[in-house]
Amino acid sequence: MLNKSQGGSYISNAGGFLSAFLGDAGLYLHGILHPREYLRRIMRDPLTEAYNRMAYNRFLNLQFGHAVRTGEPFSAVVVDLTLKPVNDAYGHPMGDGVLKYVTEVLFSYGDTFRTGGDEFALLLPGVPKAEADRYAAEILSLNGKENVIDGKALSFNLSAGVASFPEDKPRTASELISIADQRLYQHKRQNGNGRNAT
Repeated sequence: MLNKSQGGSYISNAGGFLSAFLGDAGLYLHGILHPREYLRRIMRDPLTEAYNRMAYNRFLNLQFGHAVRTGEPFSAVVVDLTLKPVNDAYGHPMGDGVLKYVTEVLFSYGDTFRTGGDEFALLLPGVPKAEADRYAAEILSLNGKENVIDGKALSFNLSAGVASFPEDKPRTASELISIADQRLYQHKRQNGNGRNAT
């Protein structure tokens, strides 16, 4: 049996049976899943609610193209967590908690994308390099600090790299991200891949 929610989307009271059977695309095509909810599901990472890789690729190319056409600044901050010490010490559910916590922090700066298992990107249209550098410095201040996650105080480590248009003179969106990645790896080499979780 299906019931229509107040927001207009349809939900199943059969433990998600229809969703599992038809998939989100099937629910959408059969008019069971509201278009907005379908779009949210296909563009978001289910664990963290960050935008997913598909959304990242589309948004990156769209915003970089806009920056080139208009001359407006556009920055990217790439972030890589070192979760192995957390997972080894406390288990993967706590590692998932760290991912969710970091996502919340990143969203306070702008649109946040989960681009890999422990990897994120902030895409910042209209943000010049100096401001993006400040964002990255604030994000990196989480390193080694105790944060309360799922009721437990623990620390974790992350690395970050920044690249900006027009300051870094990237010719393509891929080149912008390549510059940011190089700076992230440089940060890792200088600071190590993370210390033990405490």
